Amino acid sequence: MPFAVPTLRRDAARNRQRVLDAASALLRERGLDVTMQEIADAAGVGVGTVCRRFRTKDDLVAALVRQRLERLLEILQDGIAAMDDDPWAAFADSFTASVELHANDRGFNEAVAASGVACSAPPEQLSAMLDELVRRAIEAGVVRADLTAQEIPQLACMVSRAGGSAIGPVDDDAWRRACAIVLDGMRA
Repeated sequence: MPFAVPTLRRDAARNRQRVLDAASALLRERGLDVTMQEIADAAGVGVGTVCRRFRTKDDLVAALVRQRLERLLEILQDGIAAMDDDPWAAFADSFTASVELHANDRGFNEAVAASGVACSAPPEQLSAMLDELVRRAIEAGVVRADLTAQEIPQLACMVSRAGGSAIGPVDDDAWRRACAIVLDGMRA
């Protein structure tokens, strides 16, 4: 994995993952206003355990973002691997899975907006994989020749917010419709 986490005892690693899972669920639903105590309660651990693993809530959010980036890497790897079978399906499935990862995730969207780098360029490894996916889709003739890999994060970010609002999800299917429309616009 590209983002190293120090080796922990088995019970400590399990508690760390419970905290991350609880934080992810709470932040997705309620946004950044969730407290460390609420996260600890949802994880079934003490707040001291949370603070030992994540000094601040910002550190916890950063760990969740790293997990998100690792999942995006997996999605892109799967898309690249599937390019030889069905280039359009590989590209469209990768884009849709990426959007779904962020759709109606209030905490992630608030964290991105608060960072001031909303929908910014992905880290180097993600960028390289995205370049390859788009290049291969263009070479296969399934996407517009003028599509750039740099446009994909912006489009995915835009689509993932479709149907949402500042107070939470409004329409769970709106992002799916927006995704289909944007994919149609990218198709050759």
